[in-house]
Amino acid sequence: MPAFSLPTDPQDMRPDLTADTPQRSDGRPPSRSASAPAGPRRAHHPRALAALCYTVPVVPAWVLLVRERRNGFVRFHAAQSLIFYSLITVAQVSLYLAILFLGGRITSDRMATATAAVVLALYVALAAVVAYVWTQLVADCVRGRARRLPVAGRWALRLERFAPRRFWRSLRSR
Repeated sequence: MPAFSLPTDPQDMRPDLTADTPQRSDGRPPSRSASAPAGPRRAHHPRALAALCYTVPVVPAWVLLVRERRNGFVRFHAAQSLIFYSLITVAQVSLYLAILFLGGRITSDRMATATAAVVLALYVALAAVVAYVWTQLVADCVRGRARRLPVAGRWALRLERFAPRRFWRSLRSR
């Protein structure tokens, strides 16, 4: 005979949820608190999903833009975060290419120092602006507001509207 055997009754296989819970003085388990949801597990909160698009770059935004079909708030922030991070990448690559281009043409030490100071100041300014805008965007997501950035907001609305129609139609036609 094995040392461990599974119960044959399905009722015996359910976990005992009252084993570690405190009992009332009359022996009954305590009533369920108002904060504990009853029933099936709920979906993630839209504000948290929208903030996730900004806090973890690119991957969650792509996933939510493709998978989220109903919540326009989440889709807008997913699209705007993709455009936001794309614009940051373009700005950084542009500064790097400017360094490469100017670096080969600078002949004096004084000009090299001045150019390095200007490029460094531009990188610091870019980082400060990005940090401020990023903080505002995450705070707006948590508050439930949809702030449109001047350029990225318009492009995000186009991307948000384009993604579901074209993408889902192309998958169905295959």
